Amino acid sequence: EGKNEWSDMVVAPWFRMIWKHFIKPHYPNMNDLMNTNNEEIINCGRLSLTKDSSNGRELKKALGEHKEIVEKEIMNSMEKISQKRLHGAMTHLFAGGGKRYRAILPRLVGEATGIAHNGHYTLGSSIEIIHNFTLVH
Repeated sequence: EGKNEWSDMVVAPWFRMIWKHFIKPHYPNMNDLMNTNNEEIINCGRLSLTKDSSNGRELKKALGEHKEIVEKEIMNSMEKISQKRLHGAMTHLFAGGGKRYRAILPRLVGEATGIAHNGHYTLGSSIEIIHNFTLVH
């Protein structure tokens, strides 16, 4: 966990599990690993949020909290559109709701890697606006 092999790197938790339980025991003879028929590797991707990624909250609750922040960021950006027709179309599209997973994802990645900051909300909102703009034209 951020020590030994990865002391100066950011490594996804699922990769650490794959390394520990599957690659390291066979390293450097990777042919052994390739010939293994072990379906347990899929469990390495089944990780729950930790206190570092969402203060122990459930994913749905965390997404809801991030969604509120992203929605505000999007609407603040919409206020800067000077063309009334475009502003109306974009505002109407965003007012229709949505899960905003696309907009929240940069922040979740930041939390998962331990480098979350508010710029992730701006990035996610920008991605969401660009995506939705392609739906408006």
